[in-house]
Amino acid sequence: MTAIQTRPRTQNSPPRPTPRLFAWPKDRVDLGHKLAYVCVLVFSLPIRLLPFSWLRALGRFFGGLSYYTPLGRRDIGMRHLELCFGASKTREEKLRILKRSLKNAGETAATAFWTARITPDNAGRYMCWEGPPYFRELVERGEAFLLIMPHMGNWELLAVTSAYIGIPSSFVAHRLSNPYMNAYVARHRTRSGQGSIYHDEAARGILRTLKDGNPLTMVFDQNMPSGRGGIFVDLFGVPAATNRAAAAVALTLDLPVHVLYTVPVDGKDVYNHVSTSPRIELVRTGDKKADVVENTRRFNLELEKIIRAHPEYWLWTHRRFKTRPEGVGSFY
Repeated sequence: MTAIQTRPRTQNSPPRPTPRLFAWPKDRVDLGHKLAYVCVLVFSLPIRLLPFSWLRALGRFFGGLSYYTPLGRRDIGMRHLELCFGASKTREEKLRILKRSLKNAGETAATAFWTARITPDNAGRYMCWEGPPYFRELVERGEAFLLIMPHMGNWELLAVTSAYIGIPSSFVAHRLSNPYMNAYVARHRTRSGQGSIYHDEAARGILRTLKDGNPLTMVFDQNMPSGRGGIFVDLFGVPAATNRAAAAVALTLDLPVHVLYTVPVDGKDVYNHVSTSPRIELVRTGDKKADVVENTRRFNLELEKIIRAHPEYWLWTHRRFKTRPEGVGSFY
């Protein structure tokens, strides 16, 4: 398989100035941020020297080990699996899925520190995408489209390599509280040329990016309270607080919408396959509020199909149903 060497056409607005690491700490919080950042740098340097296959195995080992610790959130993961599969899978099957999911999360976390070694020449080995003809034509024509992405496969590596492999998309991301770590992560996530839009600047940045004809990727499987733009739409038959912005923007700008996700493989030539779903057809009834709800439901349904097809690679331990409808008890 070969990757498409397509570079993004434009960048988003410039990021905030990078804080000065070697300036005298302003207070204890700033000192803590500096020390944490230095620790990450020291930790990541030897990791970059490891072959990718070794790092992958190391990440899987520690991810699997987390199953036996509170960090693994085993009970949350099992409750989600019970919800999704019920009696269609045995407890042993669900345990295998959960353990593999934790290993995948460990691999994703470990390889996030390795991404400085990704280049335009080798990116296709680590993330290989051969998009369907109609999707590739969108990219080649330079038309805007919207991608929604779950925490599946190696989502961190995808964020770094997407522009190298032919998906020149800007990503909507959360701003980290540690400004030094935030600058570090931003540099790596945008090193292949794609843009980054922070949630606290999302409304303006999203519209500007798409109106300029640039694709956009939004992570879509996170708990989203109503105060931050969430609406309740079923996921696995349970009301889930879901981001309404994707549907609202797609309807407003009449955008093609696809799901973007990765699935790891254990081949010698390719480590991860990148897939895009068929286009999700938008429903328009003339009732804007109802249309946003219905299309958000359709987006969740497409995500659910993909998760059911590759359950061992989704992040089952995220508190997806943390926000509940009024009068409904806590899910956890």
